[in-house]
Amino acid sequence: MIALAQAAADLIAAPRPILFLDTCTLLDMVRAPLRDLAAEVRAGIALRALAAAGTERLFVQDIVPGEWADNLPAARRDDEAGVRAFMATWQIAADLGQPAPPLRVVPPGTLIGELEQLSRDLLKAADTLDWERRTSSGQAALCLDSWPPGRPPQAGPAGIGRSGRVGWASGRTGRTDPGPM
Repeated sequence: MIALAQAAADLIAAPRPILFLDTCTLLDMVRAPLRDLAAEVRAGIALRALAAAGTERLFVQDIVPGEWADNLPAARRDDEAGVRAFMATWQIAADLGQPAPPLRVVPPGTLIGELEQLSRDLLKAADTLDWERRTSSGQAALCLDSWPPGRPPQAGPAGIGRSGRVGWASGRTGRTDPGPM
């Protein structure tokens, strides 16, 4: 876990784009087949690579790891139900003579396991920010506003917005907002 002041000092010393991930964003990697979130999975793969290369810094709030662990089993059950429903629908279409090419058989749990690993990798790559309860969002924004000026906003991986300062991604709203918290 990293303190807010230390995170700000690290970013001033080694500037790079940052992105705050919330619990729903991480769980959406697991729920992707059920919710038709292919673009989010592509973005997650790109973010994992950027974080591993050190060109992007990921953060999660201190409550995210616990929320993720608490909600992962339900997300996995939902996804498994979605995959089963898709397979059944595909088979029904084939039985009715609808154009349904044969599906490549994926061993049970393989796809969902890979999606869960992607989510786990993103959580592991993110620094957990010790969000001091007495620190208001405004104070945090001022601290993070120390980012070097003059960096033009740029498109992030697979459509996730990035700016030279702070990025925020939320699975709950399905949007990204560059700029201070």
